[in-house]
Amino acid sequence: MSSNNHNSEFNSSFDNPYNNVTSAPNSPIKGAIVMLFAILVSVSGMLAAANSYGNADQNHTMGKKHRGPDFDAISTQLQLTEDQTEQLKTLLKSHHESRMKERQSQQQKRQGEHQAKRESHKQALDAELSGFLNEEQITDLHEILQKNRPSRPCNRPCEHRTASN
Repeated sequence: MSSNNHNSEFNSSFDNPYNNVTSAPNSPIKGAIVMLFAILVSVSGMLAAANSYGNADQNHTMGKKHRGPDFDAISTQLQLTEDQTEQLKTLLKSHHESRMKERQSQQQKRQGEHQAKRESHKQALDAELSGFLNEEQITDLHEILQKNRPSRPCNRPCEHRTASN
């Protein structure tokens, strides 16, 4: 017991500043100041992020996409004459059109290959189904499967959905 007395005397010999604190409610002004500071910090962070995102130093108007090369800037940087600038525009446009044609032909080729594969698989399925179903049942089965097929979301116009499968 004497050790407990000794400890309590030892602990009370230190001045604890928290022992004298009374619990008073927080003032509404302090809360408002803290809230305003938090809003200020978040808004300044968003503005800093918006200014540093992408190419903030370019003079493109917001909301408009810049399509193609900026020939004025290229002409200035390379110190091109008007004739050279026109030749460059013509050449780059020609190359762009040829790339687009090649891309479209590749896309059509892939679509043709895909359609051929689908037809091949359908014929193989029909051959196996004909072992135990008649032609009318096979046709009805394809209609049922087509009707109950879940739709696939895509971001382009879907002509393939209207085509018969």
